[in-house]
Amino acid sequence: MDSRPAGARPPRTPRWNGQPPTGKGGGAADVVAQARAAGIPVDVVWPDGAARQG
Repeated sequence: MDSRPAGARPPRTPRWNGQPPTGKGGGAADVVAQARAAGIPVDVVWPDGAARQG
C-alpha cells in the first residue's frame, strides 16, 4: 500500500550526468536545479562502479 498522503505526487527520478543545464530547458539538469531552488530535496544515487569523468 502507498503511504503517501492522498493527492501526493510520486518522487521524480531524473537521470542526470551531473553537468549544469545547457540552457535549452527541460533536461534533467534543469529539473534538478529547479527542485533545489524550490527547496525540494534531491538525492543523488551513484550505481556501483560509477564515477564522474572530466
